[in-house]
Amino acid sequence: MEATTELKTPQGRATRGTQDLLQLVTFRVGSEEFGLDILRVQEIIRLQELTRVPNSSDFMAGVANLRGRVIPVVSLRKCFGLEDSRHDKQTRIVVAEHSLAHAHAGVYGDYSVRNVNTHYRQRYFVPVENQLRIGPEARKTITFSRLNLLDAPHMALMRNMDVIFCANVLIYFDLQSKRSAIEQFHSSLQPHGYLFLGHSESLYGVTDKFKLVHFPSATGYAKALPTTGS
Repeated sequence: MEATTELKTPQGRATRGTQDLLQLVTFRVGSEEFGLDILRVQEIIRLQELTRVPNSSDFMAGVANLRGRVIPVVSLRKCFGLEDSRHDKQTRIVVAEHSLAHAHAGVYGDYSVRNVNTHYRQRYFVPVENQLRIGPEARKTITFSRLNLLDAPHMALMRNMDVIFCANVLIYFDLQSKRSAIEQFHSSLQPHGYLFLGHSESLYGVTDKFKLVHFPSATGYAKALPTTGS
């Protein structure tokens, strides 16, 4: 993908006297040209080694570790049913922001809420067609922001947490990065706080500051209190 920037003028948007200019990052997929609002583009990077995700869709090229952030990489050619092309030094990854917007929307399908009982569905969700949206009572207590797990100064601001959910992220970190992130989680949690990872993730060989805890339908880690010498 070769990414460039240029100004496009969407029809029907009129400000500043004539028409407002929308700056786009443009690229070609096959013979078609596409544009992405530059305000959604965080950066454009060279293609790097990707880690395949088991049982993922064909268009999912894998995930990349971008300075401690795990980002999914989608092959647009496969999305449009085209044959995959050979990558070269001109191939780029466009890192765009969509996850926070999706989280802010707070809309979930049946599979996502399959384990939420009727009481919590009625209290904290609002039906939207065949989906559920987070209701106002819960929404006013939720904030969203992006955080790099390896950014120690910012992680140091995350304190007094009761529980941390971090699923399917650490599996893409090397051992030292895992230990750094887990150490930050340990400092962020309250005494006896809980850490939940993905099904294929474990703290075995990473740290001994948590103890494994079994729940009826899940396993997690409790922050272990420091032992005192006799």
